[in-house]
Amino acid sequence: MGKHLYILIGELPPGWTSSQRQKAWDALRRLGKQSDVQPCRVNHSRLSLDGRAIILEAEFAEDEISRDAIVATLSTALGVQPSAMDAKIDYRVFGGLDASWGESLEQCRAYLAANRAEWGSDLVS
Repeated sequence: MGKHLYILIGELPPGWTSSQRQKAWDALRRLGKQSDVQPCRVNHSRLSLDGRAIILEAEFAEDEISRDAIVATLSTALGVQPSAMDAKIDYRVFGGLDASWGESLEQCRAYLAANRAEWGSDLVS
C-alpha cells in the first residue's frame, strides 16, 4: 500500500538552467502512481511561479519518497553526485511521512496560503 501525500521540492542548486530544472521536475513526475481508477492518486504537480520549486501529489511507494530517494532521483536525472544535491534542496513531506492524505493536504494548503506570492494562490488542485 502506498502513501498518498503532498511533497515539496525546491531550492535546487543555484545556477541551474531552466532546462536542467525541467529534467529534474520530469524525473520527479515519474514517481508514484502513473495510472489509477482514481485520478487523484496519479502523480500530478504544481510549479512555483518562478519554476524553482514543485509540489507533487500522488500515491507514492514509501521507498521512493524518502529524502535519500528524492536526492537519488534528482542526481540521476541531472548526472551529478548526490552530495551536490542533498545539502541544497528543500525537501518537505507535508504532514510527515505518516500523515493521512487529508493531513498532508491541509499542511500543503497552509503552506500555499503562507507563500501566496511564490505560488499565486493557496488552491490545491
